[in-house]
Formats: sequence, C-alpha cells, structure tokens
Amino acid sequence: MVLFLMGAANSVAQVGPGDAIGAEVRKADVAFLDSLLGPRMTASIQDAAGLAARNALVDMMLRAGDVQCLEWALAVHGWLRVAGDAHMRVPFDRLTALRTDAPAPAPLELLNPAMPWSRFGPGESVAPSARAAWLARTWPWVGVLGANGEEAGVASSVQAESLGMTIEDHGAFQRWVIPSFGSGSDRQFIRSFRRCVRRLRRAASPVMVDLRGNLGGYRTRRHAVLGVFASPSAWPEEREGAWSMDGRFDVVPAMPIARVRRVIDAPVAVMLDGLSFSASLLLADALEHSVGAGVFGCAPLGLHGGCSGNPEPVLLPGSGIEVLIPNRQTELGSAPPAPFALPDDAGCDAAGAEWNRAILWLLSADLKQAR
Repeated sequence: MVLFLMGAANSVAQVGPGDAIGAEVRKADVAFLDSLLGPRMTASIQDAAGLAARNALVDMMLRAGDVQCLEWALAVHGWLRVAGDAHMRVPFDRLTALRTDAPAPAPLELLNPAMPWSRFGPGESVAPSARAAWLARTWPWVGVLGANGEEAGVASSVQAESLGMTIEDHGAFQRWVIPSFGSGSDRQFIRSFRRCVRRLRRAASPVMVDLRGNLGGYRTRRHAVLGVFASPSAWPEEREGAWSMDGRFDVVPAMPIARVRRVIDAPVAVMLDGLSFSASLLLADALEHSVGAGVFGCAPLGLHGGCSGNPEPVLLPGSGIEVLIPNRQTELGSAPPAPFALPDDAGCDAAGAEWNRAILWLLSADLKQAR
C-alpha cells in the first residue's frame, strides 16, 4: 500500500489543541482516511465498539460550526484505535509543547472511561496492562491535553529512552536488558551487542532476555539477538507484505546486523510488559519457536504471530493533524495471531509474581539441559 504524505514526511502539524476545525475541513479528513485505509478499517466496525467509534467520528464531522482541534483529533484517534493496532494512532505529543511533571494516576484510574485521558490510549481490544502502561508512559503530554488542552502544565524534559543494552549478573542466570531495537546508531548497537555476547558466553548460565519497555525497532537488530541462541535454519518462517493485507507475502531471509560464530546453548526466558511491542514480540515468538524459550511478564501491546510495522506520518489534508499509519505487515510461523497467555490486568507487575515464575522456569530448565 502506498501512503500519500500530505507534506514532508517529518513535518509536524501546525495546529494546536484549541484551533478551530471547520465542517468542510472535517469532511476532507474523513474522505481521505476512508480512501487510505479502505477495507482494513471496514473490518473494524463489525462490533459495538467499532460502530460507536465510527458513529462518533461521523457525528462530529457533520456537526454544524467549528470544533476544537483536540476534540477532532480524539474523534479521529477513537476511530483509528478500534483496529487494535498500536502503530496506528494520532501522536498527541505533536499537539502541545507542554509537558507535566505531575505523576500519572494509578492504572485503573488511567483506564477509567469517565476520565478524559483514557481516550488518548490504545483501543479496548488491546490488553488493559498495555493500555495502562502506554498512558503512564505518555502521561507527560497526555496529562496536559487531558485538561482540555489548556495552557496548564509544567514545561519539562521527558526522560530519554535508554540506548544501551546491558548484562545484569543475577548469579544463577544472566539478564540481557534490551531497551530498544530502534534507538541509537547501528555502530552503537553492534558495539554493545558484541560486548553483551562476550559476557553471556563467559557466564555459561541461563539467560533472561528482558524486553520490558522495548517498543520495537529494526529487524536487523532483532535478527542479531535471535542469532545468538539459534541458527537461521531453526528460525520460524518470517513473511512480510503490504499492510493492506492483499495476500502477497515474501519470505524474509536472515539479515542480522551482527553475527556470532556459534550459538549459545542455554535455557532462555523472555520478559515482556505492557510496553513490549513490534520487533520485541516477533523476537519473543521466534525464541519460543526455535529454542523453546519461556515467555513471562504482562500482556504486551501486540499479539503472537505477527504485527504491523514501519508506521509513517500522514498529515490529514483538511485539518493538518498528523496520524501514524503502518505500511508493512509481518507474519511469523503458521499459527494465526493470538494474544499472549500472560496476565493482562491493568495493574499487572512484570517485576512481581511473573518475575519469580520466570526465574523458577529458568533454573528448572537448566537442570534438564544436556551437559
């Protein structure tokens, strides 16, 4: 599927939360979205939530007079999020330069439908653990916009995403912390990757691959980590096609950005949380399939078996509001996409009972390894 970008790909919509959006402008936005998304969204209006979101969008489109930009952005986002794809959304951080230092509410309060900020997160088809985690992460700007976009908030810096991978020695096992597959340069990744692999090889003990908070990134980096534990001949088949799901998929060859001379033969557990997504979940799938890794933690933003990818910014032609739309779809293995069998409650703590369960699994798996 080709995305027709309305303006430069990296441009930011020149609109603010309180700007007026006229009726004709709103109609142009909806017509464009319908032509862009086509049957992919048609399938999303077959249930009550989808119908309600579509009706809310159309009702606001037909409302006489102007509406505020933030109100229109929320209606558009409400429609997009019924697809259950966290790659497809309105990036609300583009609508305000303000950030708040105020702490985020408790998880259940974040998801309370009576509160305004609940509308900024992923749709209800996404696990509560992931929706709450997403809102907590984006609270610095959601907390501002949730106050109706008023100039109420504290200008502050948002904590930067960690770039580096680390190895934490837990005695009986090693924890490989991978914060992102997309941050930093390739050179930084390769240097950190090789340092981590050397430490894992010296330790010769079970490995926990910690993907909590890892929202994804580049396939080449994901393949590099997978190649540490399994040779490409053991990987599940990976296929990629257009996000429009036209049925045409190509097999993806192994393309690690860095390789190892021999795989590490050790028990592997994977830790996920509500912010694990995209490349992280494809890696968890592949490790489970190829080396029998155990997967633990909280239900993440996506599903087993595949995900969309490469979200691109698109400016709506009428309002100038920016939306993110994926343009690729990846499938892994032969089973259809399905939720991870992990706790999904809003207050799920991947550092609690699931952490202990992962350690017990790792240590008992080590006892079963042929030495």
